[in-house]
Amino acid sequence: MNSKYISDYVYLAEASYADFSNPNTTTKDAIINTDPENPTPAEFAELITNNYTVEAHWEDKAGDDMAGSLLSKESGFSATFY
Repeated sequence: MNSKYISDYVYLAEASYADFSNPNTTTKDAIINTDPENPTPAEFAELITNNYTVEAHWEDKAGDDMAGSLLSKESGFSATFY
């Protein structure tokens, strides 16, 4: 891995905590509102949205598994594909 681009991985890791599943929210707003009590700076959200596109986002929720409800709680797993 080229250390020149390590900061990109840090940016993407931080932005991936956003909930991109709401179709009525822009990607930028989703990043800004990751934690409503401590909003992400708009400049950071612009850095991500100007350089990357969210292609897919998935997070597990209780009862969303294929078997109907094997998971009684969320595992905390989420994935974002840029």
